[in-house]
Amino acid sequence: MTAAAARRFARLAGPAGRALLVSAVVFWWGGVVAPSLISRALPDLLPSAAIPAELHPSGEGNLINTVSAAALAFLSLLALANVFAHRRRATGWAAVVGWAAVALASGVLAVEEVAELKLQGAALANLEELLLEANEAAELVTQGQVLDEGGWGNPSLWPWMLVPLFAAFFVVMAVFVSKGASAWTVRGPLVLGLAAWVFAVVQEIVGPFLFAGRASGLVDVLDETLEFSGTLSIALSAGLALQPADARPRLSRRRVLALAVGSAAVVAVLGGLCGAFLFRTPMIDTRAHTGAPGVFQLVLDDQMSAVQKLRAPAAPVGELWVWAYIEDRQGRPGRVLWRVMEDSVEGRILREGVVQVAASDHAAGYRLGFVHPLAWPEGGRLGLQLVAHLEADAQLRIRATKTDLYADGELWVNGAPTWPGQNLEFAAYGAPEPTLSKARALWGLVTSGWRWPVLILDAATALTLILVIPALLVASALPRRSRAADGDGRGGPSGVSG
Repeated sequence: MTAAAARRFARLAGPAGRALLVSAVVFWWGGVVAPSLISRALPDLLPSAAIPAELHPSGEGNLINTVSAAALAFLSLLALANVFAHRRRATGWAAVVGWAAVALASGVLAVEEVAELKLQGAALANLEELLLEANEAAELVTQGQVLDEGGWGNPSLWPWMLVPLFAAFFVVMAVFVSKGASAWTVRGPLVLGLAAWVFAVVQEIVGPFLFAGRASGLVDVLDETLEFSGTLSIALSAGLALQPADARPRLSRRRVLALAVGSAAVVAVLGGLCGAFLFRTPMIDTRAHTGAPGVFQLVLDDQMSAVQKLRAPAAPVGELWVWAYIEDRQGRPGRVLWRVMEDSVEGRILREGVVQVAASDHAAGYRLGFVHPLAWPEGGRLGLQLVAHLEADAQLRIRATKTDLYADGELWVNGAPTWPGQNLEFAAYGAPEPTLSKARALWGLVTSGWRWPVLILDAATALTLILVIPALLVASALPRRSRAADGDGRGGPSGVSG
């Protein structure tokens, strides 16, 4: 392609590419990221159920997968075009090999996304049905009340199996960035996109162990958005590399650094406000790790009751959560009357309410909210009672453990104690209001071990990346400024593409 032809192509393709880029940013960050984060922070304002299934990050075979596959396929085509362009320009083997690796990786990922879309049909449904039947055949009922489940899913092993391929790809990318992408305008978005991809892979590998099944909604939106934002950022780099150097937008180091610092500041400020006014400190959490042994279901028929005895934490309790579902062939929901009592079933009722539990084949979390936080002397004995109100032939199944994960608790069914070491899987959270007791509880949580500091750093890094990348994408799509007005515009030697 001659210089004149390249300029004509840039004039024609540039506006269309910028419009497509901005449209992708508006769709994903406006239709996926914003609703998901608002739903996590303010569930009363935007319940998760109100978000269309096509826009749920945790869904498979939905619109999000389609858009992601299209973006990866588009990146693969751009990278392949760069392979031929760099061979004609004779810019060196590093650029040719680097863009070829990007084309291959994004193409494979696009095919994998499309395969997921197709496998959501009868094949997966039949496989899931066979697995469910095998699981049901292996169920063991003990004392007519306890049903062993044998685990609630295992962390995905495929990322571990692909670690050598990931490592080889990123080694090639390191050489590509250092030797094959000489122009800063091309190298900046490429490095940011690869950083997002690396972080997405890290999330995929360590997420099940780091988060241990907690905050799964937040993990899903971070993971999917890191992948998508990385794809868009690398696509921006590939598109700019096809343009002549004098036709590219001026993405100076100063501008990128300002966007990064600003994004980190926004994350810090919003994170601090959410921690102060919205975050509910988990003070008791008896949930087992995903796939941990000793997880079972406590089965209650109509009018049966279970009492989980516990000790009051240091700070007031704002809400409790339990994980349960109704097993009913006709799909009818059931009601659960819950009470928090002083000491035991004979004690004074401190808080009570009713929650409707849906019929399903797996447990979901149910919030037992208090109108006013429950302040009780630390270490005082409390009892959480659950009474089933069900239709005929229905059963209430509540997640529980039998490995003594909560040493201060006891589990009773219909007024009789169960085996030692058994407890419901429940969580007690503090009130959201910024009080001194909340600050002490939050500090105690952060300093209780390595997990929470790592979780905070992980979430802050991911949020910063998924904020700075769309800002960079939109900035690159804005009308060009003059070189003099842009400040430090060092972009590599004129005529050298990335």
